[in-house]
Amino acid sequence: MKVSQFMKTNVIVAKKDSSVKETLETLVQHKIGGVPIVDAENKLVGIVSDGDLLRFVNPNEESVYDFFTFVFYNPKEELLDSLKRRTHEPLSHVIKHHQKVMTLHPHEDMEKALAILAKYHYKRIPVVDNEGKVVGIISRGDILREINQIIID
Repeated sequence: MKVSQFMKTNVIVAKKDSSVKETLETLVQHKIGGVPIVDAENKLVGIVSDGDLLRFVNPNEESVYDFFTFVFYNPKEELLDSLKRRTHEPLSHVIKHHQKVMTLHPHEDMEKALAILAKYHYKRIPVVDNEGKVVGIISRGDILREINQIIID
């Protein structure tokens, strides 16, 4: 079975210049846990999950840094202050630490998707064409539904 047979093609994406707030609104509105990030040509530039966004808006804890006689103090940040400040930042600040995003192509076998999801504990994998444009997405649920269908048949 090929990825194209069970991938979702109505992919909800976020633009790379979106704000964190806009992306949070997208996740909540569509009741999803993550989205591929694309440029103006719909080419994949990253992926962001609900967990990435939660970690990003999490307030800073109180901390003291001592760099050989220079002492820096960061006071504890309140949640509301963190939300006001960080939700207006561009999405690129959240995804800048991501390494290369694991992707699939529509012609690849279902077994490859299953192996990636199992090995790396990903919840979703973007499906891209030869130009790097997002054409679908595969989630754990998609794989489980397909496995269940195979078992039933």
